[in-house]
Amino acid sequence: MVFETSCTAPSEVTKTVGEMHFNGKTSTAKLEMTSASAEESINIKSTLVGNGKYIGACDKGGAMIVEVVPYRLEWRKDFEIEKEVLIKYLGGHISEIHHIGSTSVIGLAAKPIIDIILEVPSLIKLDSELNVFQVLGYEAMGEFGIRGRRYYRKGGGNRTHQIHAFEVGDANIDRHIAFRDYLAAHPAVRLEYQDLKIQLAKECENDIDQYCTGKDSFVKHHEAKALQWVAKV
Repeated sequence: MVFETSCTAPSEVTKTVGEMHFNGKTSTAKLEMTSASAEESINIKSTLVGNGKYIGACDKGGAMIVEVVPYRLEWRKDFEIEKEVLIKYLGGHISEIHHIGSTSVIGLAAKPIIDIILEVPSLIKLDSELNVFQVLGYEAMGEFGIRGRRYYRKGGGNRTHQIHAFEVGDANIDRHIAFRDYLAAHPAVRLEYQDLKIQLAKECENDIDQYCTGKDSFVKHHEAKALQWVAKV
């Protein structure tokens, strides 16, 4: 499973009570959610880049924009800025912070979303900082399909950051870091992955599930190879 996930924003500014699930327990909190417009229209956009490939985008009004763009040097800086903020306000709960996902791999086209892993000693203690995450602009989503994770997202339909928190020693940390480093060290695999993502983004019609499903077999195959590669390095 990869970290490029979806958010469907409401058609107008709302204030609601949301439920978040943590290891079978339910926590209730007030959340602020917005979208730019109540109108929805679908536009499929594509832009030529240097190697003749297309960068695709699916844009459906208030829903998340699924867009793959050429690698940007500022992504590394964007991560470092967010890392400093997280250390400042949540440092007492964090053991390590990692930049993962496609924006962490130099030269790889990606959705312009900074994916971050937090290694934490205790998810239960991290759960107590819900208000801090909200102040920092994050929406807390609980495990969101991965046992032992806490998932937070920022930016609504124009998502900018995603945080994936795991307790120290969780195997999910190793597999995502291994996949990142494997892509960085294997240009042919990186290019194949890039071409796949660009094609899926062009075809997705803003269906993030379709986009992720299209990558699933590739990612699982190369995650397994990455873990073997890391063990030998």
